[in-house]
Amino acid sequence: MYISLFPRQKTIVKKIFFKVPIMGWIMKAAGYLPLMRGGEFDIATIKSIKAIPEFIQGGGNIFIFPEGSRSRDKRLGKFQKGAFTISARQKIPIEVLFIKNTDSLFAPGKFLLNTCIKNTITVERLATIDPNGKTANEMREMAVRIYEEKMKENASRDILQG
Repeated sequence: MYISLFPRQKTIVKKIFFKVPIMGWIMKAAGYLPLMRGGEFDIATIKSIKAIPEFIQGGGNIFIFPEGSRSRDKRLGKFQKGAFTISARQKIPIEVLFIKNTDSLFAPGKFLLNTCIKNTITVERLATIDPNGKTANEMREMAVRIYEEKMKENASRDILQG
């Protein structure tokens, strides 16, 4: 069962989503990893996180949404440290992706997918952050700058098209 971009992919999401009937079962079967509030992990998730280097070396991909929550006002939120800490400790590069137009399909603050509208979701690779010689905080700051630049570019494009 795939709910992913790649055949070997794991995504870390808030644990609350696993409590939603049907959606939670599908996410668990698809290999999603639950993150508890405050960045805490349960024992099964800790074991999965410890296996990340081997998973990546075997061709796997890990998706982590650094803000932790979807924006309600389309502004960039504070990036959490988890993805960057994993990258720094395990020496795994971070691929910075920009995902656009998911808000109309899966609106922030709602659990239901809006599948009754036509929508195009785009995924763009913006950069690779190499962890060698960088701290988790330095990588986080780099990622924030990359996203801020992209958001300014999109805002300028929207003004020109609008």
